Amino acid sequence: MHRPHWHTYDAEIDESPARITCDLAYFDRELRSGSSTALLILGAPLQEPTEAGLATEEESQTIANATSRIGESLPPTTLQVGGWTAAGSWQVALYTPSDLNENLIPTLESIVKEGGWEMWIHAEPDPNWHHYETFLQPPTRTRLKAINDRALTSLRRAGHDLTQPRKIAHKLSFPSREAAELALSSLHLLGFEPTTPPKTRKDHYTTAQVQREDPPNVLPALTEMLSEVCAPLDGDHIKWIATS
Repeated sequence: MHRPHWHTYDAEIDESPARITCDLAYFDRELRSGSSTALLILGAPLQEPTEAGLATEEESQTIANATSRIGESLPPTTLQVGGWTAAGSWQVALYTPSDLNENLIPTLESIVKEGGWEMWIHAEPDPNWHHYETFLQPPTRTRLKAINDRALTSLRRAGHDLTQPRKIAHKLSFPSREAAELALSSLHLLGFEPTTPPKTRKDHYTTAQVQREDPPNVLPALTEMLSEVCAPLDGDHIKWIATS
């Protein structure tokens, strides 16, 4: 089930200041629709950009309202994955089926025009989600911090004691089954046990899940350590789940 996890961070695009928003949930490849293989970028010039080429606070709110409406207008197979503001324009990134519903474009244009902008569109094949993974995704440490902060805040609000050990499962992703099995062997020596066998997807990526008992307040350091174990195998730590 897709639960959006929007994260906004400051960056640079072509040496210009940028503000990028990314739905971190789609880092989990299992949430990506297999038919959504085309990248569709909607763009529009800012009405009153700042000296840095970014949106003013007022226009940022108008853009947020427009992007929210864009998300609400999309069919299930068209996924809104992020957007950015830079160099005097704002843009939204979608992944769509290659046979895009022709009725969708007029709807999107109408939403953008209501905000006073003139929209342009760029489309290209991107079956491996290269744009999402190399452009929209924040650096690994930034992504892990955002995931940890959100999950720990949820546990804290639910009244959990973050200093008490509990079983926590970690979902990992690798480019091959062999890489996953090597990582599982290394993690076994650190006290992690697999909760499910490695599962290879149609895109050839393999997911694995391991579990260990730890207090949640050590998770920021723990997820970074797990990422360091996965990195030499081109793997990633996707998310963690408190299971007890």
